[in-house]
Amino acid sequence: MADEDVAILHGPAEMDFPPLTEALVDIDATLDHLRARNVIDATLAESLAKAARAIHFKDRTWDSVFDRAGHHDPAQNKFIRDQTVHRKSADAWLLVDTMADDATALTPPPRSIAGAFSETLFFQELRREVAARLPARSTS
Repeated sequence: MADEDVAILHGPAEMDFPPLTEALVDIDATLDHLRARNVIDATLAESLAKAARAIHFKDRTWDSVFDRAGHHDPAQNKFIRDQTVHRKSADAWLLVDTMADDATALTPPPRSIAGAFSETLFFQELRREVAARLPARSTS
C-alpha cells in the first residue's frame, strides 16, 4: 500500500479537521463491497476504481471520480457515496484498540532492529493519548 492510497485532504483545525477528500482505500473498499453485493457490476466498479487512481489525493472526491469516469447517474452516484466504507478509519481505531489492550504496544521495539521502526513525533503523541485512556494502574 502506498501513501497515496490513504492520503486525504483535511479542513482546518477550527473545523476539527474534517476530511475533504476520499482515501483510495475507502473507495476501493466501497466498490468491492458494492460489487460483492451485486449492487454495481464489474464494469462500473473497474471504471470508477481506474478513475479514482488517476486523481491526485487532494482532488479525489466521489464527484471527481464520477466525473472522470463519465458516470452521470445522480441517483446511483448518491447511493454509492452514501455506502462509503471507511476502511482507513476502521483500521486506525483497530490500532488504537490494540494498543490500549496491549501495554507492550506502547513501547517501541529495541533499537537493535535496524530500520524496523521509526519512533516519530506522531507515534509519541499516539502513545501518550492511548496511555491516557488506559485505566490507572495500582502501584501498591
